[in-house]
This record gives sequence, structure tokens and C-alpha cells, in this order.
Amino acid sequence: MFKEQLVSFLKWILKPLEDGISALPPSAWVLVCCSVFGLGALGVLFLKHETIYRDAPDVSSWRDLRYWVILLMIPFILLYYFLGRT
Repeated sequence: MFKEQLVSFLKWILKPLEDGISALPPSAWVLVCCSVFGLGALGVLFLKHETIYRDAPDVSSWRDLRYWVILLMIPFILLYYFLGRT
């Protein structure tokens, strides 16, 4: 029962977004996806130093989660870019 309610709620919420995106050409879909991933990856650069190194035993640069997020987002951006082109 919960699953059906959740699905109907998500359809109600996402239907306008789906209609708007469907009106765009596929090349714009790729641009939107890559932009969302790229902005998310760049957004972590604005996190405070204390937040990044909370509960870390030391302040080594390899423990900086901001760099790891950017490195992990690059394959997703490239995947959407190259596989999404038509």
C-alpha cells in the first residue's frame, strides 16, 4: 500500500518536470545532466574545512573529501556526456 502511494505521489510531483524536459531536444538533456553533476561536484568546494576533517585522525590532503567527490563525479559526467550524445 505504501509503495502505491509513494509511486502516485512521485508521479504527481515529477510529471511537470518530465513534461518540461520532454519538450527539450536530447542534447539539452545531456547538458542538464552534466550541469547538475558538475555543480554538485563544485558545490562541495564551498564546505568548511572543519566539516571535511571532522573525526579524521589527521589533516592529510588525501582525506579531503572535496577532492574525492570531484574525482568520483568525473566518470559520471563523462558517462552522461558520451553516452547521451545523439
